[in-house]
Amino acid sequence: RTRWLTHEVLHQHLNKYALKNDEWMSAGKIAKLQEMLPQMRKDGDRVLIFSQFVQVLDILEVVLDTLQLKYLKLTGQTAVADRQSLVDAYNQNEDITVFRAFSPAADFGFETSR
Repeated sequence: RTRWLTHEVLHQHLNKYALKNDEWMSAGKIAKLQEMLPQMRKDGDRVLIFSQFVQVLDILEVVLDTLQLKYLKLTGQTAVADRQSLVDAYNQNEDITVFRAFSPAADFGFETSR
């Protein structure tokens, strides 16, 4: 017998495990980022964050919003024609502290300059 799991069915069963509040903001790695990123920004540093998991980049987006840091994001969904313009924007705008990239999408070999 074949059973189909639709998005709605999965959501219904998995939703009970979703964090209801911001509990994840107290995770060790997130706490360290909350400590490091504002100081790096204050010091004028720029940050590249690569991940093999888009969900990690999505979580980081909420963290960066909470810290009120400007960022750019490059994933597999980013059109190839738009990727270089994102890199250029990062290079040209020092107000953008963080560039987040999905590792497989970033394999086209971009360079950042300071």
